[in-house]
Amino acid sequence: NKKYNLVLGNGVDTNLFHPKEVKNKKVKFLFIGALSECKGVKIVIEAWKRIKDKSNMELHIAGGGDLAEYVRKEAGTSGFT
Repeated sequence: NKKYNLVLGNGVDTNLFHPKEVKNKKVKFLFIGALSECKGVKIVIEAWKRIKDKSNMELHIAGGGDLAEYVRKEAGTSGFT
């Protein structure tokens, strides 16, 4: 029984392609998916509510489904779009 390890490279030359350094930029979180219980959108919203200092953060939620009205209501009171 021989075990083999396979290491896959990044696929991108990080010496050529790398994020530029940006100061004072907001961290943006994006949820895209069905607005339903099984997709976890309520968990995302509850986690967002627990963050105390959101001054440098944004949360955006996109999608449709059973919880669309709930998401709209929460967006009005919890500070996300």
